[in-house]
Amino acid sequence: MVHIECCECRKVVGVTDSYRTEKHNLAHGDVHDSVYYPLRECKGEHLPPETTTRRAFFGLLRVTETKYPETATTCVEYAYAGPRSKFLLALAVWRAGGRVRVGEGSAYWSFKTGFFGDGYREEFLK
Repeated sequence: MVHIECCECRKVVGVTDSYRTEKHNLAHGDVHDSVYYPLRECKGEHLPPETTTRRAFFGLLRVTETKYPETATTCVEYAYAGPRSKFLLALAVWRAGGRVRVGEGSAYWSFKTGFFGDGYREEFLK
């Protein structure tokens, strides 16, 4: 995820999938190449993001969903909240789409290499 920042005050006002994006006209401004251009003068007063957290997948995942109303974008982050078990971590990574937060880092899994990522090394290879 790439953060969309206001061009004047540099606050995060949304997220996008890539740095190169089409120009989007929104109610409060325009977004182009992950930069937000407000229609009126920016005074650092952007709409705050709405964050909700819930448990999913039998309590193994903590799902944090952040909605940015100003740019109508959403960021979903999955964090592993289960016990220290490689099998349960693999299930959680599979359910989350390939990546979960583990501690301060991230854990990934693929058929070719198995587990990898700084979060996996911190928590499971001590």
